[in-house]
Amino acid sequence: MKLIFHIGAGKTGSSSIQKRLRGAEAQLLENGISYMGLMFDKGAPKLYPWQDSSQIEQFHALSPEETQKKLLNLLQQTVKELEPKNIHTLIWSNESFFGRMHKTIPALKEFEKSGHEIQIIAYIRRHDAWARSAYVQWGLKHKTSRGKLQPFSQWIKKRMPNFSKGVNEVLYEFPDSFLIRNVDAVKDAVADFFSILGLEHCHIEQVRENESPGNEELIMRALFNGKFHEQVLPKRFDHVVGKDLNFSLTPSEYLDSLLPSDQDIQEVVDASKKDRDELNKLLAIQGQEFIKKTPLAEKSYQIDTERLTMALCDIVLRQSLQIRRLEKSLEKK
Repeated sequence: MKLIFHIGAGKTGSSSIQKRLRGAEAQLLENGISYMGLMFDKGAPKLYPWQDSSQIEQFHALSPEETQKKLLNLLQQTVKELEPKNIHTLIWSNESFFGRMHKTIPALKEFEKSGHEIQIIAYIRRHDAWARSAYVQWGLKHKTSRGKLQPFSQWIKKRMPNFSKGVNEVLYEFPDSFLIRNVDAVKDAVADFFSILGLEHCHIEQVRENESPGNEELIMRALFNGKFHEQVLPKRFDHVVGKDLNFSLTPSEYLDSLLPSDQDIQEVVDASKKDRDELNKLLAIQGQEFIKKTPLAEKSYQIDTERLTMALCDIVLRQSLQIRRLEKSLEKK
């Protein structure tokens, strides 16, 4: 049995790879490959409570001895269950292991010694691009620190990327079976990963997961998360504000999409020809000017965003006062 262990790093396309693996499970099985999920929560016998995508930290909290014993047992039992089903390759993908492999490596070494093949894959990228993307994800969208929302200059001080440390940790133990890929060079981590699997012939639709929000949504999430001292998961904003907010149009573009276009107006002119001709006959009898059919003067639907912002500020302040009055009335009861 061959185990392919994709260990990240985070913000190098890991979520997109995992989404594509989930969507291609049938294709993978046809080729003798089983995707095991983030924590062997797919396709493996359920032996331990940490075999759950939401219990990753429970696994990382195990002692070195427990990690080696339980992970090795899980790998062995999984092989025992899947080999009769003509599965020859297991895929494990979890970016939380990058830089945290020291307790996992002994179990992988024992698994390798028992006659199985190990291949570990890590993706890295240029440090500045990673830092910018990571801050948007874990500094703004998902507030992972307590206290006030930190600006990038403060946030990065404790999170300066150090890929070589995570790489060398694995390279020392698996010098011949550790593959390091540069995302900036391969461009598409998903297509690259499937080519490593030897499945480049399979149809691979372009998949993007966990993308950074647009600037309009980002400022709303930053303002929202900044109201809390504790850590804030992205779903908290989704529950309170909504996750289907439409930021695709500017106010002017939205209004323009509703109001009539030149073509819409021309269709009215064309459809009204008979009625216009009848009316013009009557107007001619009474010596009145005909109804014209020349193009209307162009009307701008451009919105003054400063005026709009001022109006919204006024609404917010009025609502704040109303809410405060309601709070006071409730306090008296």
